[in-house]
Amino acid sequence: MAVGQVGMSLHEVYSLTPEELDPVFKAWNRKEEAAARDRWERTRFLACCMLAPYSKKKLRPADIIRFDWEKPEPDCKPKKTTDEDIKRMKRRFGIG
Repeated sequence: MAVGQVGMSLHEVYSLTPEELDPVFKAWNRKEEAAARDRWERTRFLACCMLAPYSKKKLRPADIIRFDWEKPEPDCKPKKTTDEDIKRMKRRFGIG
């Protein structure tokens, strides 16, 4: 994969340890995902442009399709800390 997909030479691959290759593969994967997202977003924009004359309302690209990477994260509100939580933490860490 390092030679065929990433474009490294055999000498470069053999000069790295597995721990050094891991960030290379992760960076390559991020680059590929960004390129794929860019292609999908351009396709959606073109579809929006083609459909706009036939739409009764102002059409936005997100009206055509919403991608997984655009969906909002679920609400992750922290819970309220109770007196019991504080007592438990103090006991655990030997405070007071």
